[in-house]
This record gives sequence, structure tokens and C-alpha cells, in this order.
Amino acid sequence: MVAGILVEQATGRPLHEVYRELIFDPLGMDTTWLEGHEPARTPDAAHHYSGELDWTTISPTIDWAGGGLVTTTPDLTRFVRALWSERIVGSRALDELTRWTPAASFPPGHALRYERYGLGTGTNTVEGVELLGHTGFIGAFAFHAPEYDAVLAGTHNASHVDRWPLVAALCRELRQAA
Repeated sequence: MVAGILVEQATGRPLHEVYRELIFDPLGMDTTWLEGHEPARTPDAAHHYSGELDWTTISPTIDWAGGGLVTTTPDLTRFVRALWSERIVGSRALDELTRWTPAASFPPGHALRYERYGLGTGTNTVEGVELLGHTGFIGAFAFHAPEYDAVLAGTHNASHVDRWPLVAALCRELRQAA
């Protein structure tokens, strides 16, 4: 949230405009938007749940710079590829993202599960595949598998569903295809 406030103060523009100008439009992320701050870019967004709570019934403005983006898997894949290929931030910034915080880990069995964690990104080895990336609030994940130059991204749309069996199956498929 603080970073979003700083971006708006530094640019004098709303955060969603800065996202669009610097990231979404250059990467062709035409089906991504900051929910509650700009019009929907697709007619229907998937609903996401925590138990019986449908999060689409709650004002999306509560998430804002903390992750209030709506996107599609192709757009998310574009973002992940651009991030790890230094098209969004340079090598120094990527070094910062992967400077793992000592003792910051979430073990297997934990919903987040990171072997090492840094500034919003973490690393895991799943089925022998090293993954760099992030898990979202409700069953979502977006990982780069550098050895395979692959992106694994998806969601379950429910907070109680364990995303890791799906990630493991994708990693097994990735290894078999190599």
C-alpha cells in the first residue's frame, strides 16, 4: 500500500494509470485492470471464494495496491516472462527480489509454502523443478521455472483448495516434456 501511495505522489497520477502506461499496455496485457479503479476489461470475471464468501460481493477498493488486480492467465504469463527477463525491472532490482530474507520460509503443508522468501517473491523446488514467483490470496500462483524457460500460472478460485498438487502435476509435465 505504501508503494502505491509513493507511486501516486511521485507521478501525480492514479496508480491504475501508471500501471497501464508502464506495464499493462507495453506488455499487451489487455485483459488486466485494477478492480474498482477502472472499468472491467472483460465482460465476466471469475468469482473467488473463501468458504461461502464470494469476494466479488465486497468492494474491490480494499485491496488497491496490495494486489487488487484482475487478470487472465495469458496476461499473467506475459507479466511473469517480462519480469524475469528484465523488461519490467533491471537486474539490480531482480537481485533485490531474490535476496532471500534469512529464516523467512513457509514449509510444505503451509498454504503459502516458500523454501526461501524475499520481497514479494519466493522460491520452491517442486518435483525437482525450481520455481521463482508468488502465490496469490485465493488459490492463485505465478511461477517462473528458469531451467525450462517456462511459466506456471493458474488459480483454484477458492482459498481452501490446496494449489500445490496442481503445481506438482504441472512440474511433472514440464520435466517429462523437456
